[in-house]
Order: sequence, then C-alpha cells, then structure tokens
Amino acid sequence: MLIYQELIAFHLNDPKPDALIDADLKRLSFVKENSAHPEKDQLYFNSINHIARQYDKLPAAAQAWYLLAQYYNEQANDYKPHGDTTNRYARIKAKEICEQLQSQKDSSEGKINAWNLLLELNHSSFEFQLEKVNSPDIPFRSLVTYKNINTLYLRIIKADDKLRNQLENQYSENYWPSIVKAPAMKNWQQVLPATNDLQEHKVEMKIDGLPSGEYILLASDNADFNNAKSLLGARYFYVSGISYVNNGQDYFVLHRETGQPLANASVQVWENKYDYKQSKYIKGKGKAYTTDANGFFKLEKDADGSNNSILLDVRHNSDRLFMNDYQYNYFYYRDNLAGKTGGQTSIHLFTDRAIYRPGQTLHFKGIVLALNMDIRKADVRANYSTKIYLKDANGQEVDSLKVKTNEFGSFNGKFQLPQGSLNGQFTLYAKAENVYSSFKVEEYKRPKFYVDYEPIKGS
Repeated sequence: MLIYQELIAFHLNDPKPDALIDADLKRLSFVKENSAHPEKDQLYFNSINHIARQYDKLPAAAQAWYLLAQYYNEQANDYKPHGDTTNRYARIKAKEICEQLQSQKDSSEGKINAWNLLLELNHSSFEFQLEKVNSPDIPFRSLVTYKNINTLYLRIIKADDKLRNQLENQYSENYWPSIVKAPAMKNWQQVLPATNDLQEHKVEMKIDGLPSGEYILLASDNADFNNAKSLLGARYFYVSGISYVNNGQDYFVLHRETGQPLANASVQVWENKYDYKQSKYIKGKGKAYTTDANGFFKLEKDADGSNNSILLDVRHNSDRLFMNDYQYNYFYYRDNLAGKTGGQTSIHLFTDRAIYRPGQTLHFKGIVLALNMDIRKADVRANYSTKIYLKDANGQEVDSLKVKTNEFGSFNGKFQLPQGSLNGQFTLYAKAENVYSSFKVEEYKRPKFYVDYEPIKGS
C-alpha cells in the first residue's frame, strides 16, 4: 500500500496524468482484492467512477471506464429471476459504456478491454434438455436455456441404423454435417420471450407427441442450419411406452404411464465383451428372456462367469425400447455369499503408526468380520486363524506371522522392520483374504530440540 502511495506521489505533478491514472487504478484494484471492509464494493465503485468522470475523454481514463463496465457486469451475476432482481439490467449499463469507448479515436488498454467485454456481453448461447425417454403420442417438454436469442429453429429427425453408425464418433468432422443433412420429419420455429437484459433465461418449450421410435431433436439460432456462424445443438431421445426397473438381477418391465406390468414382453440381451485379438469391444447377442404375468425376468449369469456390460432390447407388441445405456452386471456377492452360513470373511488391518524408520518394531492389529449377505449383517469371527505377511517396497515377502482371533474377533502381532533394504511403501498382506494395509518406511530424523516447562510457582 505504501509503495502505491509513493508511486502516486511521484506522478502527482506529471504534465500528462496517464501514469498517475494507471497507478491509482492499480491501487484501487489492490485494495478491493485484499480489503475486509464490509462496503468495499461500493467504495471501489465510487472511486473508479470518480476517476472516470474526472478525466472523462482522455484515452488513459478508458481503463477506468472499462473497470466501471466490468463492475456492472459482475453485479449482473447477482440477478435471480425468482429472487433479487435489483441488478437485472446492469449489463445494459456495461454495454453502453463499452460502446462509448469504441468511439474514441485513440487506441488504449481500456478501449481494447472494453471491446473484449462487449463481445462477451453480446455473445449468444443456448442449450436444451429433455427426458431421455418420452411416452408415445403425448406432447412433452424441453427446457431451453438461452441468452441473446429471439428465435429457435427446430427439426425432428428419425434415427435409423445408417445415421446411428455415422454418429458413433462425436468428435468426427462428419458428425454435425451428418445430422444437418439427415431428412427431417418435422420442422418448426419457436419464438423465445424477449428479455433485452443480456441475461441468461430459461423457458419450457412444447414438443408435439411422436410415435414410438428413436429421434434426434436438432436446434439452431439460424434458419439454414448450415451457416458457419450458426449455433447448433442436438439431443438423442427415445419415444416408448416401455420402462423397466431392477434390483440387482431382478427386472420388471412396466408400462411407462400406468406402471402396470407388461406380460410376455421379449427381452434380448446384447453383451459388450472385449476381444483381445482385435483389441476392442465387440457387441454380440446374449440370452433372450420373456417376462411373466408380473412383467418379471431374472438376468442370468454367463456360462463363463464373466462380468459384462450389457444392453437390453425390450419389445412389447409393436413398441420397442433399445437404449444405448449399458447395464453392468456384477455377480460376485450374489454367487459367492448368498446362502452360505459363514458368509464372506473380511479383515481390517491397523498399524500403530503411519511411518517408521528401518529397524523399528511395527505393531499391528486386525479385526475379522463375517459378512452374511442373506441377513445383511456382519459378526466378529472368534478363533479364526490366518497368516499375515510383511512385504517390502519391492513387493517381496520379508516375514510372516500366524495369528488367531480372540473372543472379540481381533488379533495382534509385531514385525521387526529390516535394515539396509530399499525404503518406501511397505505392506501388510493377508493372502487368504486378499487384504492389504500400507505404511511408509523412511530414514527420517527426529528433531534435536525439546520443550521443557518450569514448575509452576504459586497457585
């Protein structure tokens, strides 16, 4: 702060105030950034506003005007459509200041900064969201978030196998041209509420009902969809009366609107398996199922016992739902734990410290639990025997110890850490239960000072 004051004093009597204005603005920015004053924002505004109006048309004052516009732009971020609307039109003030600066003949730092801020204020954007699956022949909604756009131009495109293959790589240079060139089954335009505040707003847009199938909703701020300056957005969605819910491998196929079970629905499983010969994932048909009267089917484990990502192709009468959302089937707990009296054995290992020096004694403790998945309960295992291994930083076994739990399901032991070997991350390892606990072995130094307190004299 003192340096800024000295700098300002040095330039007070300059014939041209450029350096004085520059130093004073940097001082104010420094104070605003570091001050804890509760009204620092208002004080900052008053100060830069004073400098801007004091030097007004001077090119050096353009930076003060820019900081004033930036202040209004930051204030506009506090606008809440359904809350505090005080600063809704603050960006309009910022835009007016930036446009006035562009009329200056001389170039300056403030004028260039104002030009970049003006581009940001005038920037147009939109995005939209809709449910991934919608019911057939029933109008549905899309939530549109937009800024500085008055009209959206929209297309509904029916997705076929050829188009799906073209759109597999979103980063391909042919991705957007493929969507734009695809024939549209419906075109329309949607006028958005005019806001004239340079703020971002949200509105819900109605989309007429569609028959069952897969579609793309394409939107643009330009009617030709091909202009290099056009904004484009696309959403892939499904229309189907089919839905399904699952708990693990138990699936129920239901009507999307009523929730009633869909009996005799066919379900074809598609598996995504890794082909090591081709070094890529290959999609292939798996098992097929038919739902019972309750719309139920149980997903079975593959013969090879593998865990795969799958897709479900569900058909009921003329309706079909085949989403590109992978389901992940993991059978470990169900197949290995359910129905077994002992359940899964789980060991939790603890060391007395997180870091040791070579040659020190490591004290450890373990707690053994038996997990019974049928009743979803864990009990301690008394009189359980296992073997704990000590591994060095190279993963080599250094020592081992047989342990047995007491009536509380715990055991303890100790290892003498080796000297002269490579330091680093050592590991306690219960091989039978595949449990690890890591700790550090480093040649660190203890501090060579100590703190001593004199005996208290008096009460």
